[in-house]
Amino acid sequence: MTKTAVAVDSGAPVPTKVMKYRATIGRSDFETKTAKVTVFLQQGHRVRMTVLYRGREVRHPELGVALCDRVAQLNRHLAEVEAPPELRDDRTLTMVLVPLQGAASP
Repeated sequence: MTKTAVAVDSGAPVPTKVMKYRATIGRSDFETKTAKVTVFLQQGHRVRMTVLYRGREVRHPELGVALCDRVAQLNRHLAEVEAPPELRDDRTLTMVLVPLQGAASP
């Protein structure tokens, strides 16, 4: 049973953190934000990853999907993808990561 399923059964809300990325994010910013996502997952939080598009970036949704896949791959030992990357509101791509049952530390 996943952590979210346990939370639904017990009625306790699972804390959700949001991390916002840009489609054309730099290497250093990507590493910093992804390190923070890793910390959130280790603490047992769900993480909603949002990729924001501006202007013509919307014409290249594959950039955001690749970014989401990269974050999921880097955190595969801590989390699973609850909701795959999905384009919302025409300028926002969203993905939800949930910590694995035994991966969270107290």
